[in-house]
Amino acid sequence: MGRQPPELGTVHNETHQGGGNLRTTSSKSLPTFLALPSEILLEILQYYVDCTWDTKTAYCLDLRRTCRTVDDAVSRIIFQRIDHGIILRSKKPLRGRTLKWLLLTKSKIQYTKKEGLFATIHESAAWMCTQSAFYSGILYTYDDYLDAACCAIVARHEGDWILQNAIFGVSTCRVGFFRTNQNKAHTVESDLDQDVIKIHASEMANGALHLAASLGNVSAVMSLLARGVDPNQNHSLYGYALIAAIFSGHVEIVQHFVKHGADLNVQPLVGEPPVVLAAQRNSKDIVDLLAKEGRVQVNNSCKNGLTALLWAVRRGWLDTVQTLLGREDIDPDSLTAWGDSPLATAIKCRHDDIVRLLISRLDVGLKFRSGVQGQLLAAVRRGSCEIMNLLLDKYRLNPNIHLKADKSLLGLAVFWRQKSIVVLLLKHKDVDPNYRQQDTHPTPLMIAIDNGDTKMVELLIAHKGLNPNLTSMGRSLSMLGLVALKGTDVTLRSLLDHPEIGDPNEGGEEEPTPLFTAISRGNTSVVRELLKQRDVDPNRSSVNRGLQMMTPLQHAVECGNRKIVKLLLRRNDLDVNKIGENSHTPLELAVLKEEAPRLTFLLLTRTDIYINRRSEIRRQEYLVKTHRMTTELNKLAYNFKSVHAEGVGLGGGETILLINAKDGRVGSVMQLMRDKRINPNIGDAWERTPLWWAAREGHGQVVEQLLELGDKIKPSFVNVNAQDLESWSPLLCAVNGGYEPIVSALLKRPEIDPNLANEEGWTPLHLSVARENEGIVKQLLAHPKTNVWAKLKVGRTALELTGPTRRRIFNAVKARENRDAGRR
Repeated sequence: MGRQPPELGTVHNETHQGGGNLRTTSSKSLPTFLALPSEILLEILQYYVDCTWDTKTAYCLDLRRTCRTVDDAVSRIIFQRIDHGIILRSKKPLRGRTLKWLLLTKSKIQYTKKEGLFATIHESAAWMCTQSAFYSGILYTYDDYLDAACCAIVARHEGDWILQNAIFGVSTCRVGFFRTNQNKAHTVESDLDQDVIKIHASEMANGALHLAASLGNVSAVMSLLARGVDPNQNHSLYGYALIAAIFSGHVEIVQHFVKHGADLNVQPLVGEPPVVLAAQRNSKDIVDLLAKEGRVQVNNSCKNGLTALLWAVRRGWLDTVQTLLGREDIDPDSLTAWGDSPLATAIKCRHDDIVRLLISRLDVGLKFRSGVQGQLLAAVRRGSCEIMNLLLDKYRLNPNIHLKADKSLLGLAVFWRQKSIVVLLLKHKDVDPNYRQQDTHPTPLMIAIDNGDTKMVELLIAHKGLNPNLTSMGRSLSMLGLVALKGTDVTLRSLLDHPEIGDPNEGGEEEPTPLFTAISRGNTSVVRELLKQRDVDPNRSSVNRGLQMMTPLQHAVECGNRKIVKLLLRRNDLDVNKIGENSHTPLELAVLKEEAPRLTFLLLTRTDIYINRRSEIRRQEYLVKTHRMTTELNKLAYNFKSVHAEGVGLGGGETILLINAKDGRVGSVMQLMRDKRINPNIGDAWERTPLWWAAREGHGQVVEQLLELGDKIKPSFVNVNAQDLESWSPLLCAVNGGYEPIVSALLKRPEIDPNLANEEGWTPLHLSVARENEGIVKQLLAHPKTNVWAKLKVGRTALELTGPTRRRIFNAVKARENRDAGRR
């Protein structure tokens, strides 16, 4: 950022032109600072803004609070930094204060280059300063009138017009309509009386009455009105003087306009009628003043339908509402564009005194143009029992009413958790706790369950008219099913205690049972509570086709939820061996999960679930892996047969041990191998055993555990020489994959046969030479059982294969022959 900006000094006593007292200090540096030439002052302030804008914009804006001089300078600097495109593209309209600040700042920037409407603004302000007749002890400055002119323009024109024609551009085409000469008027409408125009040309051309009304210059207004200036003149730039006075909140000036016959119902081209504008601008005194005038049309509204009564109700002006309701022509049930009535607004805004006042009117609510929904909605959202009672009793409303979206009156109170309203409605003699307009809509109890609101559930269940067996939202989901989906164990207990509750094992036509739903959602507390019920069947298969007629235990295993599996296994009547429509046991499903070792342990500790059973659980995955194996083998320059054997099905026929060994799950393999019932030598449809697959996939730890744990059962229990239908052994698979640690582990076995060949005659030594794996070649040559002269079907030995390892093999063979000859 470079140098830090110099200390400006602190704020001194002064009232900002926007109003309000400022911070005060005893600094003596500020007067000296302000005494600098304007060029130097502007340069210092420019430096300040440049140094702090990016990092602390708020500080730059706070400089405006120093004094008017600094405010003007900083405002001009900041104005130049405004991105016009962002403001013009914004869908949110600018507020009046912001528009006025932009317009006033641009007016001051245009002081030396007056054109278009800015010429009119400056000439009007200059002319007002020259009128000594307007002086009444308060000296208004040029800037004061400039500010008043900008206020009047903002009150008269739309924000988009001001942005397009003044702030971000200058409308030169309208100069003739405003002013061409200080003594000639071109700003009033053509229908004004020509004699009056001639008499008061300067006053009307410069908008004297409008600027005085906007500024609050009472003496000027009185002087102009006394001289016969028309209070109803519509200035093309400043609009109506009455609107300008109301916009700025000057009650006394409005009183003078009322006395001099101003049109109190004038409808400006842009903006609101006088009484609505006063209410919108929060000018209560002006609203009270106008409301007492019989000629004021109190039902006038702005574009969105807001009337003076609606504004008064919003702001909580009780006496003003009383005054307006005292008018015979008042409409007490007018509606906004979004359907709010005065009564609904009073309820929403918590103005109970106004609510009682409106309800006491006989004509309020007789028709309810918005229906009763607006009032009841507001009362429910507010949570006011008193107001709800007043509405129900006064208008004899039916509490069983469809209120909003798919919810009834009671349902909405439950949805918004308004307990006091729910208690009140449930005590009503005509209330139906099951009411819903359509079967697809939720009942109040369903809403409470969906919200997880146990207190509301208890209140509703306690009602004698409640039906706990209704289905939910057109999905045939029972109440118990909904609790399982979104509820809690407390809610479930309350529902199960109901004397008329249905069968807890029943699901909908297309929905699973409550137990299945709770398992799917992982709702452990609900599962626990359901399993405590002796009439809940833990073996009942789902009727939902999407769940493939699975048992609860299968479903819990497939979801991988160990806690729920534990809960199910605690039930003595659980059939752990039951097979669902998918033909798989829970244990078979368990081996596919990330928590396979833990799930396997849980299931094995319960009962026998076909440990050695062959399964078709991974048919497609098996085909992918076998095709991959064929591809890898065919990388050699020799043709290998397809891995599919004739007469063998597409499935793998895998045991759970084989699946775990194939996937390299050491924990699961260890759990299974510790079970005395396990048989590790059962292979799949291709007779490929767990050891074969572990060696094939390169799972060294699985190979070690299979061999080690097998020896604990019985020495050489695991068959290390088991060959598949194409005569591939585990050692041959390990050599083909280049897994040296596995080759080493297998060669250490005393029962290993390192010369087992496949159908083509490939021995481990042949394959290691073809793969050019020198490490495995050395291990095989070091083994005493290795036959270096074994031949392929084409009659070639490993020594006769070409490749970089040929010379090494030749030397190793010669060395071995020499050792053997020396021994003899």
